[in-house]
Amino acid sequence: MKKLLVTMLVVACVLQAGFAMAVSNLHIGDMSLGSFTTSGSLWNGELRSVADSDIGMQVQSGDQGAFADPVYLILGIAGALSTDLKVTQTITSAAGTVAQGGGALAPGLNATWTAADGTNAYQEIGLGTQSSQNWGNWTGAYADLMGTSAPPFFGLFAYHLTNTGFDGTSMEIDFDRDLDIGTFVLGYSVFPHGNGTAGFWTPFTETGFVTPPPPSVPEPSTLLLLGGGLMGLAFWRRRNN
Repeated sequence: MKKLLVTMLVVACVLQAGFAMAVSNLHIGDMSLGSFTTSGSLWNGELRSVADSDIGMQVQSGDQGAFADPVYLILGIAGALSTDLKVTQTITSAAGTVAQGGGALAPGLNATWTAADGTNAYQEIGLGTQSSQNWGNWTGAYADLMGTSAPPFFGLFAYHLTNTGFDGTSMEIDFDRDLDIGTFVLGYSVFPHGNGTAGFWTPFTETGFVTPPPPSVPEPSTLLLLGGGLMGLAFWRRRNN
């Protein structure tokens, strides 16, 4: 009996450690309407449409308590070198505050990613691994959604966010200018536990993809004015003929 109790205790400790070290998902969504939303999938049941400057991040299970600093937001830009000066966006706010260098590009966590590297996006910048963030998924989705050939490389740019108070509930991340259409958006963070840490990555299913804004629909008054103008033009032409 004593041996059985000891065995059960060991198994319980292993399971507890396993849960503490478990990988959880960071979801990327759209915050342009003031609340976290995720659209239907864009490509083969994967990718979420996001706005070009208001990005949302949350954990599916919600409030987890305080995450460790920093939280990373990663942009994947087609055809951009890791040193490309066109990546001049800066984060102006994340959950209302970004301090102590937060919101800047993280030194040493940018890379030019190609098929020859044989890595996934997270591996390429040294933030662990997530197998669904692979070259085949990125290039296949980009080519189909953009209606063009896949790029020969992606620039990966990691922004580190500090003092955000992120606890797994939705956090808004605002940029000072619009992101390029076709940009991939993903996140990374760790959550401290008493006996370890849990890594939080974004699977390809929940990755953001910057899509063009929907076409504007003319207001009814505008349509009436346009229709009246066309009718007036037609009447004037008939009268002068």
